[in-house]
Amino acid sequence: MQASLMRSNLNRNNIDAGIIQRIKVVVSQNGVEKGQHEQNLGGKGGESHSEQKAWAAAQKEISGNGAIKFSVDGPICAGCTEWFETTMYKIAQGEGARLFVEVRYDAFHGEIEVIGPGTTWGLVSEAGYYAEEQRKAKEVREKEMALKREKEKEELKQRELKKKATQPQSTKKAELEAQRNERLKKRSEDDFWS
Repeated sequence: MQASLMRSNLNRNNIDAGIIQRIKVVVSQNGVEKGQHEQNLGGKGGESHSEQKAWAAAQKEISGNGAIKFSVDGPICAGCTEWFETTMYKIAQGEGARLFVEVRYDAFHGEIEVIGPGTTWGLVSEAGYYAEEQRKAKEVREKEMALKREKEKEELKQRELKKKATQPQSTKKAELEAQRNERLKKRSEDDFWS
């Protein structure tokens, strides 16, 4: 997905109906796909997003222990992070399984293990994604400002050189004469005190 369109992905509860985006979720156990769901954005996080619908399609196929993995192609909203930490974590514990969430979007790929309430989501969540986007934007702005300052310095230097080159000859002569007079004055003062 393009980064500019990804921002519309981030708040899946308040999506503009004119934007067509899809979130795909695949649920697997021990590396074997058990169910998936893909839908246009919208719905309610923790209740009717692709994560819950993919689980509905996969849950009858999940059995025994092992790793249950949700692979999602967008960041996880707050409602879904809570659902993973409570509802899905309890289900996985009941099966004797570990629960993982893998996220792939833009250039990001990350995976976390859900360990119940308080799981650290990092960039996998919307909040983490926003924080990273803000950090990157600030870095870009700082680089742009540094380049702008360098360009302004170079332009000022070029203007000064051009100004000196186009100065009338009489002004140049006057400057040289003033410098010569200043040297002579200083020399005569030095001679006076010696």
